[in-house]
Amino acid sequence: FYVRNANSDGKRIVFQAGGDIYLYDDQKLIKLDIRAPVSGKQKQIFFDESRNVSDYYPISSEEIGIITRGRAFLLNPWEGAPLPFGDNTGFTRYKMIHSDGETVAVVKYDDVVELYDKEGNLKEELKPNVGTITRIAVYKSNLIIANKRGELIVLSSGNKTVLDKSDYGELSDFSVGPD
Repeated sequence: FYVRNANSDGKRIVFQAGGDIYLYDDQKLIKLDIRAPVSGKQKQIFFDESRNVSDYYPISSEEIGIITRGRAFLLNPWEGAPLPFGDNTGFTRYKMIHSDGETVAVVKYDDVVELYDKEGNLKEELKPNVGTITRIAVYKSNLIIANKRGELIVLSSGNKTVLDKSDYGELSDFSVGPD
């Protein structure tokens, strides 16, 4: 390592090299072991996990569903531990989440949709066979899906209905209302 920040009093030299501090005195090189008290606040490492969040959806005023690093969670931003949804072994990767307040829908990267209750219990697994899913919404007992083919599809009780099809590309966003 190179010598950095060398200082001298005319007789001895103190310098930094490779993250350690050394004292050169009387033809001897001494590695100094300096221990300084560090408060707990200074020791904490900040991890910015927001860059790993791929999707989120507010479930209610007190809960939010998130997909982070391919795993699905329901969490209360103010207290408590996150509730994991689905397979959290790392073998299954999720890409989006949506809820109507009662049912939570998560979409895997192989475009299989899993429906859960708010406690994290699997209610149903659907293989809608609609192509690559780009958006999803849950409303009452209906599942609304947008895909790369530009289709807006409603799945209701096993029936698949194409509501709309864009001739100009995929539907990037949609909203579901009570009417």
